[in-house]
Order: sequence, then structure tokens, then C-alpha cells
Amino acid sequence: MQEKLSLESIIATHGAPALRKLGFTGSGKTFRRLVDDMMWVINFQGNRHGGSFAVNLGLHPLAIPDVLGAPVDSKTFTEPLCEFRRRLSPSGIDYWWHYTDRSSLEIAVMDATRLYETVGHTFFEKHTDQNAPLRTLTIEEFTAGHHELEDFSTTEVRTARAISLMRLAANRSNEALHFAEFALSNVGGASSLKIELEEIVARIHSTAN
Repeated sequence: MQEKLSLESIIATHGAPALRKLGFTGSGKTFRRLVDDMMWVINFQGNRHGGSFAVNLGLHPLAIPDVLGAPVDSKTFTEPLCEFRRRLSPSGIDYWWHYTDRSSLEIAVMDATRLYETVGHTFFEKHTDQNAPLRTLTIEEFTAGHHELEDFSTTEVRTARAISLMRLAANRSNEALHFAEFALSNVGGASSLKIELEEIVARIHSTAN
């Protein structure tokens, strides 16, 4: 427990001020920023045994419920609830910052924060702006794999579902239907997700009529 408290204390001193300058709110190990219709979440994940931490990035469109099916609460939303998640890394692979004492922990937190400023922030912006794949992909591009959504640790079916709901919220029903039907045809044995996708398709048809 002491190790976890120590990590939070160092984040408060050496990480949080820089994140707040970038528009984030929050405390402890989780920070949030609402940009247009997208929630950005940063989470410092401490190793349960101490000695290292990772930084998780979560992106979630407000147009869709969280992964548990609940509406997004911008004040309490956490990274595990995000539809789109990935690790902050200098090399694109799983990465952990290691430390042995207070001084090395301070250095690690400052290094992780700098990496977010140079890499993570750009990553969020790329997937939030008006030309982001989540907003602009056609179903043809999506099914052909011509996109950058592989950055995230989610499935093709869940991504298609998310895009469908985003397009529906933007009154682009025809596009929403294409993505929902693709997800439904590829959902396999995930029964609860299949039921949800059937409801989405029915909702789109009722909206169009």
C-alpha cells in the first residue's frame, strides 16, 4: 500500500501540473479531458508488487455507452471503461517505467509525463480531430483494413459498433447501418453483443422510416 501511495504522491508533484496545463482534470492516478465529443483518459497503472508503472491511454466517444453499458460520467470516468485503449510507449510495444527509490520514481514519472506531452497528446489529437478515422472511414476502407485503428486494443466488431453509434448520433444513418450490419454479420457467438447490434440495426431502420 505504501508503494501505491508513494506513486500517487510523486504524480501529484511531478506529473499532474503538466497534465493540468494540457487541460486535464483529475487526481491520484487518473486524469481526464473532454475534447469536443471525445473523452481522453490517462491512467498511471502501478505494478501490484511495486517497482514499476505503466501509463494507459483511453479514448471514448460520448455518443456510445461505456464498456459496461452505462452513460459516460465526465467526472468519474476511468480508463478501463473506455472503448479504445492502448499503452503509452516510446516504441509501440508494452512499456513499463521502473524505479528503485524516491529519486528514480520522480525521474520515471517526469519521463512518462514528457512522453505523454510529445507522443500521447499527438495520438489523442489524431483520433479526435474532424479527419480522424473514427469520423471519416468508409465501410469499404474499414473492411479492407485501410485505417489506423489497430492502434487500439479492441476488436474489429466492437470498433464497427462504436463507429455505427457515432455515425447515428451524427445523423449519418446510412453509414451507421453499414457498420452495424458488418458488426452483426461478424459477431460470432457473443450473444449479448449480438442482441445489442440487432437493436442498433432496428433503431437505424426506424429512424430512416
